[in-house]
Parts: sequence; C-alpha cells; structure tokens
Amino acid sequence: MGPLNGVKVLDLTGMVSGPVGAMMLADQGAEVIKVEPITGELVRHMAAPHNGINPVFFSCNRGKKSIALNLKSEEGKEILFKLAAEADVFMQNFRPGAVDRMGIGEKTIREINKKIIYVSISGFGNKGPYANSRVYDLSLIEKNGKGQHIELSMLDSMLSFFWPEGMAGIVYAKNEIDVRKLQGTQDLIYKAKDRYITAGAVSDAEWEGMCKALNREDLINDERFATPSGRVSNAQVRKEITGEEISKWNGDEILARLQKEGVPSAPLLDRMELLGNEQIMSNDSILRTNYEGFGEVRQAKPAARFSETPSEISRPAPKLGEHTLEILSSIEYSDEDKKRLIKEPRKR
Repeated sequence: MGPLNGVKVLDLTGMVSGPVGAMMLADQGAEVIKVEPITGELVRHMAAPHNGINPVFFSCNRGKKSIALNLKSEEGKEILFKLAAEADVFMQNFRPGAVDRMGIGEKTIREINKKIIYVSISGFGNKGPYANSRVYDLSLIEKNGKGQHIELSMLDSMLSFFWPEGMAGIVYAKNEIDVRKLQGTQDLIYKAKDRYITAGAVSDAEWEGMCKALNREDLINDERFATPSGRVSNAQVRKEITGEEISKWNGDEILARLQKEGVPSAPLLDRMELLGNEQIMSNDSILRTNYEGFGEVRQAKPAARFSETPSEISRPAPKLGEHTLEILSSIEYSDEDKKRLIKEPRKR
C-alpha cells in the first residue's frame, strides 16, 4: 500500500499537466477517479490506440478509474456532487472562470465538502493578460478541519524549477546582469567523434580532472580558468576549448577518462537507447508489466520510492467509463438507476 492509501481523488483534468499530477497520486496509493466527458478526454483521440488506449493517454492516466459524465446535465452534476461529498481532493484544469460557469467551482464544491482540497491548475494563473490562454504542455488539511484551495500554474511551476540556477543573474536587483554575457550561450553538450556527451567542471578538483582527461594539463593553471569565478566569467571560451578537445575522442573513451578523474559526465541517450542503458537497468527505472490486451507495457517507475509504503502502478489506464457501474455503486445508486444511466449516457 502506498503512502496515500485511503485518499480519494476526483480528477477532472485533461491533456497532460493535471492528469500526470493525478497519476502520481494514484502511484502513491490514492483512489483516483477520472471524470471525463461522455465523448472522452481529448488526449484519448490524439494518437492511434493500442487495445483502445493510445500510449500518451496510458502514461498520463495509469492507475485510475474512469467514469464519463455530462456535466451540462443536472443528473451528471448530481453524480459529481455525490462523489465530491466523499472525496479528499478535487482537481481541475479548466480555463479560469470555466468551473464557476459550469456550477462546479471551489465555493460550490466546498459547500458540499468543507474538508476537500480543491486544486486548480492553469497555464499562466487566474489573472493577467495570458490567464485565459490555452496551454498544452497535496494532501494538506488545515488544523481547523477545513480544506484548502490550491492554485497551481504551469508557468509558476516552470519558473520555480529553473530559477535557482537559470535566473541567478536577476535575483539581486542591485546586481542585475544578463548571465549569458558571462556564461555564454553554449550548453554543456559536446560532440565526440561518434556521439554527443555532457560534461562539466565546477570545483577546482573537477576542472583539474577534466584537463587531465583531455590531456590539457596546461589549462589547469591558466589564469582565465584557475578559479571558479574565472571559469564562469570566461565560460564561453572555456566551453569552446572543451568542445574542441572532446571532439578528438570517441564517446565511450573520453567518458571513461572523465569518470576516472571524477568529472561529472554522461552520454546523451536517444529514446531507443534508454531501455538497454546500464544505469537505467541497474536502477530498475523502467517497469515492464504485462497487461491483458496490451502485452508488455513499459512505464517509468514512480520516482519517489518509499521504504515502508512503496508506490506502485496498480492498473493500466482505464477505458472510457470502464468503472461507471463500480463508481455509481459506491455512492449507492440502485441497480435500476444504474441501468437507466448506462442506457442514456447523455443524461449522466
């Protein structure tokens, strides 16, 4: 059982950002119910299916249950409200304002369940010139027993992710600088004779090791590169020299030399090399599971590994409405009502 065993999540999100977030909760043991339109979430229809489900939808929605609801109908919303009454988390990524117009906004859902965590995911936030633009790409309860409304934008998430390193030049207003003028624009990607690799030296010891690996010991005491700050201020020329030297070697050979000297380095893998990569195999990073109708399915292993409550992929991605009867039964719909709703999907 994962760390979120016993947590119920209603996932009304579509495309990638929201579904992947909800998928991670499912990996950690939450019961995630994907609430889709009667015609199915858009990603279902964006690629050729295998056993009824395309690979992108599978990877974004593994481990979930599915119910298809017409949220424009009163009965569809009634089903949603009954599910919300028993849920711990409600996730949606409609454009700002859409859920209020649909009658399923945070205030409405909180009237039904004051403890629920309501998660709103957007591309750029709920205000500003980009607020209504389309973008394609948590479990906290306050001590007073009231749930929170968590607002998360993809823009804010991206900024927070690369800010510590990528935006170092604008952290201090008094010392603002365009770091490209110091670091140059070249990435730490280099072409060896037969493949691309990445390599970088931050500390003095790493720089010395890189120079030795490249047979360029003359650069160790070069005043331009002798200190960390010097290597930063002369980054462009340093990277040009490094790239020129690496181009003289085969990839495996120079990587072995760099790693022997303790220099952070690795090969750049293309997609088809991942499955057989020694490090990925050692980490068991890719799970291979046989599912009826799908055959072997490969998925990235849940990144967070809990020693006492391990995450796992509990089931494949669901077919559209696959769990409708099970979910309706959980909120005590009668057999007669279930049969009626199955026959008349537009009403639910």
